[in-house]
Amino acid sequence: MPTAVPFIPSADLHDIARGMAVVCRLYDTADPDVSFRLAPESGVGLGLWKDFDGNSAHLLFTPDGAVLLGFATASPLNPAVRAADTGDFDAYPGLYEQLPAVLKKHLEADPFAADGFDRRAVTLVLWNTTKTKDWQKGSGVKLPAGPDADGQKLILGKLKAYYNDFPAAFEENYQWDLDAEAVIDLLSGDRVSLNVVRLLKPDNKDAAEAKDWLTGMGFVVDGS
Repeated sequence: MPTAVPFIPSADLHDIARGMAVVCRLYDTADPDVSFRLAPESGVGLGLWKDFDGNSAHLLFTPDGAVLLGFATASPLNPAVRAADTGDFDAYPGLYEQLPAVLKKHLEADPFAADGFDRRAVTLVLWNTTKTKDWQKGSGVKLPAGPDADGQKLILGKLKAYYNDFPAAFEENYQWDLDAEAVIDLLSGDRVSLNVVRLLKPDNKDAAEAKDWLTGMGFVVDGS
């Protein structure tokens, strides 16, 4: 049986990741730390989060469930670290072994190919096929000794900070001051107003241009 990992419901993670992507796109158009888009053919949601230290998470949201592919750069499961000793660059044994076949099929379609993502470059694989906070990971992974060997605590902790207090997390990490009411609207579902965009970044003079990329994230956009 896979190992249970309590986190936040995948629907909430979807909305938080997409909301983070909106804010990062508004404030850092050159190289945003979070991105989100719908795959053109399948329509599944694809999220990417990264931090200043090289840690990252690729997030896949499908009708069959969600997958989180985490990478902690300092983890002993980092395939680049292991390859230096063995010459074999591959995911740590057991990470993908118990992933449900229906979700494995989505990953085999290589949805993150446009990001240059290598599915072997992971230290953590989590999945959730429910509407609850009950995520899972492979029970056959023999973790090396040491705290947080696969980066689970690090990665989930950083993502959960935005779930717990979205504006405060952005203030702490980026010093971006976000309108609290606009954040509530941003995270409240698939419908968003361009006025929310203007409130999130008041000096943004091209809010109307956001309509296309907001639609690409799966929003229905109101206003002009």
